[in-house]
Amino acid sequence: MLGERVIHSEDYIHKYPYDWRSKQPVMIRASSQWFINTKSLVQPAISALEEVTVLPGVYKTPLCETISHRPYWCISRQRAWGVPIPVFYDQYERAYVNSVLTDHVKKLMIEQGPDCWWEADMDTLLPDHIKSEAGLDKSLTYRRGKDILDIWFDSGITWAAVLDSAPADLYIEGVDQIRGWFQSSLLTSVALTGQSPYKCLMMHGFTVDENNQKMSKSLGNVVAPSDVIYGSKTEQKGYGIDVLRWWAASKYSVTNVDIGPAIIKQCNEKLLLLRKRMRFILGNLYDFHSVDILQYEELLPQDQYFLHQLHQYAAKITLLYDRYEMSSVLNELEMFMTKFSSIYSTLSKDRLYCFPVTSRERRSAQTTLHHTLEVILRSFAPILPFFAEDCYMHRYGNQLNLHSESSTTPSIFRSGWFKEIPCWSNTELADKFEFVYSLADKIRCLLENTPTDAFEYIFVTSSENDAYKILMELQEDCGDEELSSHTPLCEVMQCASVKVCLAHDINLSELEYKHHTESLEHGVTVYVRETSCYRCERCRRYTATSATEPCEMCLLNMADTWAG
Repeated sequence: MLGERVIHSEDYIHKYPYDWRSKQPVMIRASSQWFINTKSLVQPAISALEEVTVLPGVYKTPLCETISHRPYWCISRQRAWGVPIPVFYDQYERAYVNSVLTDHVKKLMIEQGPDCWWEADMDTLLPDHIKSEAGLDKSLTYRRGKDILDIWFDSGITWAAVLDSAPADLYIEGVDQIRGWFQSSLLTSVALTGQSPYKCLMMHGFTVDENNQKMSKSLGNVVAPSDVIYGSKTEQKGYGIDVLRWWAASKYSVTNVDIGPAIIKQCNEKLLLLRKRMRFILGNLYDFHSVDILQYEELLPQDQYFLHQLHQYAAKITLLYDRYEMSSVLNELEMFMTKFSSIYSTLSKDRLYCFPVTSRERRSAQTTLHHTLEVILRSFAPILPFFAEDCYMHRYGNQLNLHSESSTTPSIFRSGWFKEIPCWSNTELADKFEFVYSLADKIRCLLENTPTDAFEYIFVTSSENDAYKILMELQEDCGDEELSSHTPLCEVMQCASVKVCLAHDINLSELEYKHHTESLEHGVTVYVRETSCYRCERCRRYTATSATEPCEMCLLNMADTWAG
């Protein structure tokens, strides 16, 4: 058309809006819209955010900046579905809206449903008496508006439908809702109530496949939750809802979170490992009732030390839940249960399996397991509700086994949070056991990780120093035995027997020791030698004097059982 009058022509690459569904360019045209002037809401909204906790905290500034740069809000949309904006127009396209009109439309919608705006005739929507009350000219012709409310206005006003005067404890959504739901909820609430609708905002990233690719039906990499729970044609095995919830909690992140068959399988393996460890606890509490619980002062020192660790774990878990750090909750759970399995369950098995049923040693271990169950169950119940309820019902389903606190609570979710017992926190005892465990670790290194159960340990100090006092304290009830096999110290060391003595009380030249190390810590020397005892076929410890008979402790325990 311009022909030779065009001086220069070239392609110019620039940004242009595309429809996200059809992937076609959008034709822009001017149209009449409804707006909210948000300038007067900006400062009150930002002030309200000062009282809101944003997780992660780095997103609080972007949220404030987005609000401060929003001078207006277009709340009208031209679509075939949605909540109508109750506005009437005359034949000159002048708009009419006031409280009389909206109250009448509201009444109709309550009686007939929201579709009455589209389906009812104009005589119903705008009868003559309403025209008179609203001050409308009856000689004009009126029509209903065709605009609907912005869906962000719909979702942003949900707090008014579900909350009382108090704000919600938590709003959780993706980081993209900084410009969406988080903002629209805040603006509407500040406009109508003068306060934020939420106390805390929690944001997360988006789900991608194992190759960090965006999920798309066209790519065929979408993982449906139902496939994880119930199984699918390609992956026949279903893992259940708890595995999916484990994945969701463990993968909580503000960046993209990945999911796929390999990842789900790994989550399932972790849950199975937790099941195995909970089975150990439940299995050893089959004959344990509330009347059998020992007071803290009656527990063995090693059990008191484990309750100290349980107290620390409980405090961490409570704090992490308060911060909504679900992935950290699972990390702490896994680390604690690994420590429980590798250390405490190993130490306590002899007392649980081989000591008399009602003995102090066994009841002390069972009391510790009971408290551990109470804390561990509640620590993972919010994430793994079905597994937690399963364990709870297995433990307390029989009314005869219900302890007093749970006798009226048919579900773990009605039993309350665990109680942190202050006396469990015992730093003085913890320092002693950490010292002893450090000795045990050094001895294992000395033995080059050879199993220690067939060795005798002799700890020697030059004086009655702090180390000697700690070791002797854990040799309680050893009496006049030269080597003791059933003291707390021997249990921690996991050896055949232990002796603690001063250097001037022992003739070192007569010791037929295999290994020794000078000054392990605080002037302690350990002499290690192979035990002359045989392995007891009942308790599997090297404490028997004969290869064909149980050890003395097992004979006594069996005699008590037969006598009972």
